Amino acid sequence: MNIVINYMKEWRAEQHNLKTSSDIQGIVKSMPDISLKQVHLNVTSLKKYLSEHDTDMLFIYGCDNKVSVVEDIAKLKDKYQKVKIVLHLYDPKSTLLLKCIDLRINDIITLDDTQTIIKEISDFKNTQENFLKNKTHSRQVFGLMSSKGGDGATVMATNFASALSQNSMKRVVIIDMAIPFGDADMYLTQTQNVFDLTDFVNSYDRLDEVLIESMVQRLNTNLHFIPSAKNFQKIMTMKLENYERVIERLKDFYDYVVLDFSSNFDPVSLNIIQSCNHIFMVLSDSLASIRVCNQKINVLQQNKVMPEKIALIENESRVNEDITTGHIEVALDKKIDLFIPFDNNTINESLIQSKPAIRIDPSCKLAKKIVGFSQKWSGNHSNKLENKTIWRNLFKRT
Repeated sequence: MNIVINYMKEWRAEQHNLKTSSDIQGIVKSMPDISLKQVHLNVTSLKKYLSEHDTDMLFIYGCDNKVSVVEDIAKLKDKYQKVKIVLHLYDPKSTLLLKCIDLRINDIITLDDTQTIIKEISDFKNTQENFLKNKTHSRQVFGLMSSKGGDGATVMATNFASALSQNSMKRVVIIDMAIPFGDADMYLTQTQNVFDLTDFVNSYDRLDEVLIESMVQRLNTNLHFIPSAKNFQKIMTMKLENYERVIERLKDFYDYVVLDFSSNFDPVSLNIIQSCNHIFMVLSDSLASIRVCNQKINVLQQNKVMPEKIALIENESRVNEDITTGHIEVALDKKIDLFIPFDNNTINESLIQSKPAIRIDPSCKLAKKIVGFSQKWSGNHSNKLENKTIWRNLFKRT
């Protein structure tokens, strides 16, 4: 593990509570496979340095408490996503911290003591080790679809993908497979992307990492989005034989691929559903939804989809309060894997802001349920480092 401590401008560790990098190196000798370097570079020079040196973790000290500087650090973090960047800010104002949150700069420290560095290094090392242990959970494709229109598969898909991306060690892409009436973008972003699923399908023959990175819509550093095609003329040009191949190609570049299907089966989507590692069927507590769900489960099993690949998610609608989860499980002869509580206010706010509900109100029951569910399926049950907030980083004394 290669760790770099950068002191910007004339900032010197000896003038503060930090020891020199050689002293820190002596402390971390007890941690195997760790090398530590000290440099004095500005942000522009750091870009060049990171492009030329294999770096796992970067500490940045001596930054001016200015929004422009933080924005430059955010661009650096966005470009070198595999490098964990820890930013030191001395006595920052709340407005600057809020800007950091907005830019997804979550690893901020205000203490300038050596022990803080050692703690950050130790936590990062443990996270990487846990990542390697959970590597078998990578490269999974999750397919989500509603029992019937309006049951909430898109809400679940967008929030599930967002929850998976809370682990910055994982790359996640969500694809709106509902052609031509997909609306996953309504819960994710207010910005319209230049490229949609049609462009990916028709560009399959030259679809490499560089092209994928230039075409996807980047929602944050490790959550990307491919919107549904809404132009009928473009849809008519789609090379259907490449549809499934695109999903397979994306698996080479993402740990998790989340597919938001329409509520209807068609030959192309059915083939892709069959290739999914897991299928989440979202239904509501209504007789019509339960009936259609049973029909769809039968269709999937007739097409050789193993029952254990299908998970049921009950989205509480309060349409019929006489129907309980127990009634649904008896009717379908299958256990409900996740119960999503009714939370119309958060969902409406999600639509207004075009953000996943788990980011609108992380403390609500709906968010906690979905985040917990994502940890179950990703195998990441202990993600304490990734879930730390700026505020916890700032005020927790080591």
